[in-house]
Amino acid sequence: MGNILGLVLMLILHSLPYVLLIVLLIFFVRRFRGINPRAQALRLLAKDLGLRFSSRRDPRIPRDFGMIDRVSAVTAWGSNVMAGNYRGYPVIAFDLHVPKQDKSAGFNVITCVLERDFPELLVVPKVAQGFISQIFAGADITLDSLEFSNRFRLRSADRKFAYDVCHPAMMALLLRYDWLAFEIEG
Repeated sequence: MGNILGLVLMLILHSLPYVLLIVLLIFFVRRFRGINPRAQALRLLAKDLGLRFSSRRDPRIPRDFGMIDRVSAVTAWGSNVMAGNYRGYPVIAFDLHVPKQDKSAGFNVITCVLERDFPELLVVPKVAQGFISQIFAGADITLDSLEFSNRFRLRSADRKFAYDVCHPAMMALLLRYDWLAFEIEG
């Protein structure tokens, strides 16, 4: 019996450094796996801009905005929220997560409250039109640029306002950054 106890004790003492190493490795993997590089970068950006930052998942954030509220059939949530005043204007920027049946769609949302009302306008790349443009009412508007009209969908009840916003320089910018979509809400 003494030999067995001695053998077990010897095995435990011999393997103790390996057990400690494994426990420490598990601790560090769990501790640092949760650090999101994007959230860290956004935290630093928010600090530089004088904004508050929260990386927590918040289902209330998306429901505060009209366009996103039209997606209420799905459970959307915001995360990586930056909020505050920037150059005198109240701003909120966040990642919008919209779960769908088989996958999830993600959008980056930046809002700025202006001091006057504008007609509603939606400018969306046609590759994203299936999801985004179906939630926005209004007539499609075709602009003079065939390339722009082939790559973007424009919707507004006010045709003149759409032309004023999507002037040639704006169309060139959007064609250059063809992943960008925006909405102006009255």
